[in-house]
Amino acid sequence: MLLERICFNCQKNFIGTGCLPCSFSRAFGFFPCILVLAIIACGYYVITVATFIPLLSSSLFIGIVGLVVTQLLVLNILVNFLLSIFCDPGGIPSSWKPSENMKTMRGSWSRTVQLVQTEETGEVQPIMTWEFKRNGAPRFCRYCATYKPDRTHHCRSCKRCILKMDHHCPWINNCVGFYNQKFFILFVYYAFLGCLFVSVAGIMALKRALFIIGEEEGKQVVSAAFVVICYCLVTIFGLALLFFAVFHTLLVFKGRTTIEMHEIRDLSRARIVRQYNLGWKKNWKKVFGNNALYWFLPVRWSIDGDGLTFESNTDEQLTSLMESDGV
Repeated sequence: MLLERICFNCQKNFIGTGCLPCSFSRAFGFFPCILVLAIIACGYYVITVATFIPLLSSSLFIGIVGLVVTQLLVLNILVNFLLSIFCDPGGIPSSWKPSENMKTMRGSWSRTVQLVQTEETGEVQPIMTWEFKRNGAPRFCRYCATYKPDRTHHCRSCKRCILKMDHHCPWINNCVGFYNQKFFILFVYYAFLGCLFVSVAGIMALKRALFIIGEEEGKQVVSAAFVVICYCLVTIFGLALLFFAVFHTLLVFKGRTTIEMHEIRDLSRARIVRQYNLGWKKNWKKVFGNNALYWFLPVRWSIDGDGLTFESNTDEQLTSLMESDGV
């Protein structure tokens, strides 16, 4: 009981999100995660054992600095990777449901006003939502048998609805959603920096390994070949991460998710998706927080919102109002 309370306080106060429990069914999806950890281990071997530890005898200062930078990078990579895997991306609270008396009414600016009733008090609150069915009714998930807030989608892999769902990532065996999006993007950033660091700083280790392969025999050749394989694997992984880093940075700047990037091609959805774009600075803060000191730390301090309702662009609201009035 005490351990559970300590874990809960750590999740809510230090990290700022809840932990997704590991189930037997989820265990089968961890093989890609193990592959990622293996690549991280390969990079760690190249940069420590093959690069900076040998430098300690010839250039102590460079060797120590290199090892310190390596530990910091690996620490950030692993922490954000594990948080991406085990932190709950966000699900619809049981208390969030439209009132049985009046589920919806159409308001101005082509939005839906959902009357949400809490189970605890029975109090009914009007919630302004932008996303609705074509007939004006609230969005409903037939799999979970529940109404869906804006930007919420059902994940068939996780078998649940995810708040502000970006995509389901097999490499973390989890969805990227409202509560773990920052951790996932930070993992991509730090993992790319780590691969870049290995590719640049480990070039001397690569040359030394290639020389041993060409000149020596025995166990040294096997060890050198392992260094070459690890170096190439990490470099290729880094190139892939560069694409993901640029892609998700652009999405953050535009205030969109991966799903919404595809939805914007639909003219009926494009206007709604554009309303979430608050400008690149505010969009960035919505994901990484209002305090720049915490932007690149694995915590969710100073991040606004609950994943149920979202601020909308005033200009897009005005455009929607004019279109609804036939202007």
